This record gives sequence, C-alpha cells and structure tokens, in this order.
Amino acid sequence: MPEKGVSPLIAAVILVAIVMTTAVLVSGFLSDFVGQREQDARDDAQRTIDCTRINLEIDIESININDDLTFFLSNRNDFPVRGVRVITYEGETVETDTSPEPENLETLETQRITVNETVDEPERIEVRNKYCPNFQLTVVEDWKGDWQMEY
Repeated sequence: MPEKGVSPLIAAVILVAIVMTTAVLVSGFLSDFVGQREQDARDDAQRTIDCTRINLEIDIESININDDLTFFLSNRNDFPVRGVRVITYEGETVETDTSPEPENLETLETQRITVNETVDEPERIEVRNKYCPNFQLTVVEDWKGDWQMEY
C-alpha cells in the first residue's frame, strides 16, 4: 500500500508561504511602530526647539487677587503654547495650579488666565510650561505692594 502524505515540494511551498505571510505581517507592524516613534521624536525635537524661543508676557496691571488669581497672559510666539502652569508663593508656602483656565495659548494670543489653586496672599507668581521645564516667567510683589517683573 503506497504511503500517502504531502510531497516535499508542496511542503516547501507551504512553508515558504507561511514565512512570507509572517514577514509581511511583522514588517507592517514594524513600519507603523517605527513610523510612530519617528513622529514622536520629531514632535519632541520641535517642542525643544520651541522652548528655546518661548516668549510669554504678563500684563502686570491686570493682576487681580480676589477669590481667584487672574491676569492677562500674552503669547508673543509664532507658535501655540500648550501646558501653562502657574505657581504662587507666600513665604515658604507654595501652591501649583496645573490646569489654569485656559491652559493653552494660540499664536500671538492674549488671554485672561484664571488660577484657582493659589496661596492666600501671593508674593510671587511664576508662569511655567509643562513641556519646557527650564522656562519661567516671574513677577514679584515689591515692598510697596506693586508687581514687578523678575529677571
């Protein structure tokens, strides 16, 4: 009785087909994966470049401390600024508002910023950026109670 089975030629063809199919699936996954990583790296590089050029300005005359702290913040950049953070100081007490309203400023836009989480009587106000940890814009209250830019 002759033995029945798959001929070596057909087995080789099936094996090659399985390997090719697997290779196509893996390469498709890797292409998407590497492409996303490349885009993330480009975004991070762009953000870093923008950090060196970031230019925000507080309108000192607009600082108002009632129930909330409010002031006008201007974006003097040719790019939007995302992730504004406001830190207030009173002596050794520090309070950070990680989501002031609004948190983002569009290109060349001025917005009234409302800060809900503050110390009782701020003596120093810092505006920072979530994506640019070295950026800091600071105003301090002088001995007369007036706000001054700190350089």
